Amino acid sequence: MDVQDDVAYAKIAKKIKFVSMGAIFLFFVGESAKLLYYPTILKACVAARWGSEYTDDQITALTSYYKGGLDMANSLLGFLAGPIIGALSDKFGRRLPLMLCFVSSFIETLLVAVSIFYQEVWIVALGRALGFLSNTSITIMVAICSDVCLTSAARAPMLGIIMVGVAAAIIVGPASLGVLGLWGIQWSFLVALVAAVWFLLLVVGFLPEPLNIKGKYGQSESPSSSINHGAAVPSQPPSNKVSFRDLNPIRSARILFSRHLPFLGFLAVFQFFGSFAEQDIASTFVLWTDLRFHFTSLILGLMMSFYGVLMCVAQGWFFGFLTSKIGIRRSFVVGIICSILARVGYISSVNMYILIAAIPFACMSSTSTLAINVLTLKELDKDSTSSGQTGGVLGSMTSLGSLAGFLGAVVAQTVFAYFVSGHAPVYFIGAQFVLSLALYSLLLIATLVAMSWFKDTDPPKTDPDRQSLLSGDP
Repeated sequence: MDVQDDVAYAKIAKKIKFVSMGAIFLFFVGESAKLLYYPTILKACVAARWGSEYTDDQITALTSYYKGGLDMANSLLGFLAGPIIGALSDKFGRRLPLMLCFVSSFIETLLVAVSIFYQEVWIVALGRALGFLSNTSITIMVAICSDVCLTSAARAPMLGIIMVGVAAAIIVGPASLGVLGLWGIQWSFLVALVAAVWFLLLVVGFLPEPLNIKGKYGQSESPSSSINHGAAVPSQPPSNKVSFRDLNPIRSARILFSRHLPFLGFLAVFQFFGSFAEQDIASTFVLWTDLRFHFTSLILGLMMSFYGVLMCVAQGWFFGFLTSKIGIRRSFVVGIICSILARVGYISSVNMYILIAAIPFACMSSTSTLAINVLTLKELDKDSTSSGQTGGVLGSMTSLGSLAGFLGAVVAQTVFAYFVSGHAPVYFIGAQFVLSLALYSLLLIATLVAMSWFKDTDPPKTDPDRQSLLSGDP
């Protein structure tokens, strides 16, 4: 590209960056209603059916079993759909999968809202099953990051900025919806549905198709590009032609475990076990805080907003700062260590102050998730055969996470329910965190070994001034 193309591309990339951040913000404001009230609504449905037969602790344990089963079904469907949605995004562009995410999330939110009035477990179950595409929104955003960044160095800060939208939604969503919940949970879900509609309008009306932009301006950074007579291999815009071969999830999954990219295979394995370990807090946080601290919905919303503020700092500034100082691989290790420290804090949370002290480490642990995405894209740059399959490969990574969620949700919920049901030898609310602590400790050792085996090889860097322009930095 010449200088004029660089300037034009920088403007379009900046528009995509901020529209994506706004879209993901609205999407997760809608998701925060389910995050905040879904366990509470499910518990109310369970209590309406069996409240006269069991104590409150037993109702909580039964709710945990039900939630584990519903999360398992949601994750299983996500596991099957992830690679297919990723492959569709490579063929038809990124906006179509985002719209499918909207439809899936909207239906789930609507059905959960309906269950407030009818208090039937099957309505919640149906909504949870139909919301299986919600998790793929982050996958598509990572693919967009790959599309609009022409340099590896630009990906980490851009991905961090987009993820600030998620963190900002966690700030605004739970706190505002928690306040609205004082007048009735139904008002919170009404706001969530409105936010979801605005997300759709923003994607349809203001988000340019990133693959079209990549097809016009994009070029490969991979070393294999320079071997092809010294010429860069242009990226292709999306095609409307699609075959069952393109939608085959195994095709993209094979790249994850290619012998040419051994470190990518390790990242895929880490994605699975890391997602499994994360289910301890993802599946039990609301029920755990209810038993441990007796939080109201308002206090829980404010706590999540505090978490969101720290997530903004961690993803919007800390991740970029850390990678610029110590590199992406060491940042990955720092994120794992923070996950371990967060579990230590959860286990020892005998009062709310210890929990508050543990939350910053939980937020900083998100650097490992962001690092996996950046490292995955970096590994794909090394292999010319993976060109045009970025969405499919990222979908396969998400699929592994969903499979881990399928299994991890059952394990975390079962362990939590067993140790609070009164049938266990000891009453221990935080037993699920001990399991995750052990798993993260093993993952830390495995990561250090893998990094010593698979040395980092950076693709060629562009001119510093041009790289600054394309990354949007002054």
